[in-house]
Amino acid sequence: HYCVRASLEPVLAPKGYFVDYTGAYTPSRCKPGTYQDEIGQVTCKACPDGHECTQDGTYRSIGDPSFTEEANIFCHPCRQGTWNYRGQLTSELMCENCPSRYVCAREGLTVFAPKEQTDCTPNEDGVALCYQLSQANDCPEGFACGDSTTAYTQYDYPCEPGYYCKSLTALHEMRFLLCPAGFYCKQATGASKKEANTCPTNWYCPEGTSGLDLTNGTEVVLDLKNVQSWIVLDAEGNAVPKYVQQIDPETGSVCKRCDDETF
Repeated sequence: HYCVRASLEPVLAPKGYFVDYTGAYTPSRCKPGTYQDEIGQVTCKACPDGHECTQDGTYRSIGDPSFTEEANIFCHPCRQGTWNYRGQLTSELMCENCPSRYVCAREGLTVFAPKEQTDCTPNEDGVALCYQLSQANDCPEGFACGDSTTAYTQYDYPCEPGYYCKSLTALHEMRFLLCPAGFYCKQATGASKKEANTCPTNWYCPEGTSGLDLTNGTEVVLDLKNVQSWIVLDAEGNAVPKYVQQIDPETGSVCKRCDDETF
């Protein structure tokens, strides 16, 4: 079921659609390769052998004698990764792409606003577009998000080893924040985990040290290296150029063991 605005009772998902979570306000279309010929379902069926299900929202597979293109038409919600609060859209091209830093994880999303937009005064259409009411999610920490990010693509760009990523990180900001000195950062390290991995005993880890687990036979070996960054954030949050000096100019930027008789 799903519940539209001001509904008195829940509505069954129509044929070609499904609803798999509580609190839904629009049904989700069956993806290409699947169909649903019953109402009120929580999943879609795989297209059977010898048939085609080439479009979203299919409820009769091509090959079924009762299939007609016209009968398969239903008003479609804007896809994940897009949104629009206006009605009477005639094409999915009229749905607006959600910008970078955010995840538009639901179909039919009607309220979006970036974090900086905090004024909830209704616009000329009577719709309050502000961050507090936004139906989108922040890009999760440890990852970066580009335009039109969906629930399925929000983890496509993990933060690189040696760096950490706050929530709301755009793709071009993935190398802005170096792992703090005294620690190493693995792939997909978030701001809350930047000091989770302490530099091992008898090693030193300058700012920007990466950690990678390597398999050596039956053992898992931790490989520590120091990354280079030309762009970091200063104390005021401005992007400024910076160079991280390599530890050993002969062997590259690998963290060295402490010299003999030192610790």
